[in-house]
Order: sequence, then structure tokens, then C-alpha cells
Amino acid sequence: SENADRGKDGLDAAIDDLERIIAADNQPRERGFDFSKDYVILNLLANRLFKRRLFEIEGSDTERGYVLRAITAAEAVLKLETEDVQAHDLLKQCYAALAGAQPSEAPTTDVPSFAELPTLAADLAADRGDRRATIDRLRRGFDAVGSPAPGGPPRLALLREIWKTLQPLYHREAEGDTKVALARMMASLHREFHIIFKPDEVARSYATRVYRSKNPAANYAARDRVVYPTTAEQRDRILQGGELTND
Repeated sequence: SENADRGKDGLDAAIDDLERIIAADNQPRERGFDFSKDYVILNLLANRLFKRRLFEIEGSDTERGYVLRAITAAEAVLKLETEDVQAHDLLKQCYAALAGAQPSEAPTTDVPSFAELPTLAADLAADRGDRRATIDRLRRGFDAVGSPAPGGPPRLALLREIWKTLQPLYHREAEGDTKVALARMMASLHREFHIIFKPDEVARSYATRVYRSKNPAANYAARDRVVYPTTAEQRDRILQGGELTND
């Protein structure tokens, strides 16, 4: 339809503009700028690429190509800021899209403890034993959302250790069922990172409300539309909790 074409063309234009901004040849380094390392732009690019896939035939190589390009952009963000919430959220969605719909699984007791996961990841990278069985056990460990044993390594440290093994492993893996299983596992891993790094919106909202209630000037400046004071009288009206308008 005409609206769909406009949406696709708009995304294509946005992708082209964002890629030009981060292109190595377009960096004004003589002025001390390098936008190829701007993770805000990289996150925007990853987001637009992921959306662009929706205009392609589901399951096509073209659709997959946009998802892979989105992964490249989002993983470039993590090289600059490993705790970026947007990048982890998008990577969770990208890898889940590559994994596709999965059949329901029967309950199992074969769930490794959280502390076992780095060893399983290392075994997988070393290509020892039944790779699919190792992948399944590793993913079940993620999905169980277990916690490290008391006195053991912190949860975040373990996740980072696993990610350093799995991220290059996925990209080296040849296409096939094993790579699909790895994609599903990567989606679980980035879900865990997103849970850890996502701000507590309730706590932030409470802290903001308390601060604004105690600081009239900050409360006034935080509004969507702000008319700033130009006289001492106007400033005092704000500090007293009054309104300042254009009148």
C-alpha cells in the first residue's frame, strides 16, 4: 500500500543518513569529532534496521540481512558502553528473531546451576561432546534465572564471561540448527543483561517526585513548557511555588 511504501522509504532514508553520520570517511577529526563512536546514533541505526525488516518477506534472506545489520550496530554500541540498556534490549529481540518460533519443551530436571554456566560455555567453544546437548543445558541455565551461590562470583561477572565466549562463537558458527540454538541462547543472555541494567522506574519516579517537591526551582525547570524568569520578582514567585506565564 501507499502508506507501507512511505514507511519503508522513510526508514531507508533514515538508515542512509545514520550510516553517513558514522561512516569513517565522514568524520571531522580535525575538529576533534568522531561520530563513528556515538552510541546514540548507533542505537538509532540498529533500531531502524530492525524495524526495516518488517517490510520484507518473513523468513527471507533480505529480512535476515536487516536483522544481522541491526546486530552489528547494536554490538558496536556494547564495545563503547557495555551496560547500554537499549542495545541489550534490541539484541534480545534480534537474536530471538533469528532463532524463530520454538516448539514447547517438556519439563526437565537437567538444569545446571548458575556457577556451571561458564564451564558449559567453554566446553561449547572448545567443541567438546554433544554440542546440541551443551547448548540446551546452557540455555536452560539462563532461562531458569538462577543466582550464584553465596560467596561465589557476582552474577554480572559470570554473565560477562559467558558473553565473551558466546558472542564470537555465534558469528563463527556455520548456518544450521546449531546456530539457531545459539541465537536462542544469545537472546536469553541479552534478556538477562537487560533485566540487570534496566533502571527501576518506580524508584526513579519516587526519587524524582521527592526531589521536585523539595526544590521549587528544579520542579519548575523540569516542566514540559518553561518560561524562565528575567527579574528578581519572577524568580521569587517560582521559589514560592507560584506560576510564571507570558502574561
